[in-house]
Amino acid sequence: MESINIVTQHCIDNTCSSLSTENEYIIAKGDSGATSHYFRPQDATVLTNITNTVGPPVRQPDNTNLSPTGIGTVPLSNKLSQSAKTAMILPHLKSSSLLSMGQLCDDGCKVVLAQHDLAVVKDNNIILRGKRNRSDGLWDIPIE
Repeated sequence: MESINIVTQHCIDNTCSSLSTENEYIIAKGDSGATSHYFRPQDATVLTNITNTVGPPVRQPDNTNLSPTGIGTVPLSNKLSQSAKTAMILPHLKSSSLLSMGQLCDDGCKVVLAQHDLAVVKDNNIILRGKRNRSDGLWDIPIE
């Protein structure tokens, strides 16, 4: 339930900021279309076990490719497998880091998207929460 408090602390008027160096948390977007978790380098400060590696290119919606330069572990619930917490670092990812809802569902989670909130449930426990951002219509998920 810690993530509920983080959302309340860092989201104001249903919008969230993109980065805070003071509290060492970032806001990632919950993305049902992303095939993996993708992190911008400036947000990778929250990742652990970072390994520099060149991965397969990631195709963006505009058909351009981005090449990952590293992988790391997202600090998510211990109920998740290591593969469900693995993220790629994409140097030219521009708008925000992305949490793949599909990657979490592949680990046995259910994702509930509501008008104002997002909840990720595993084994009948809410393990992650987010708030709908009124500016872009996407779900902001604080990660620390």
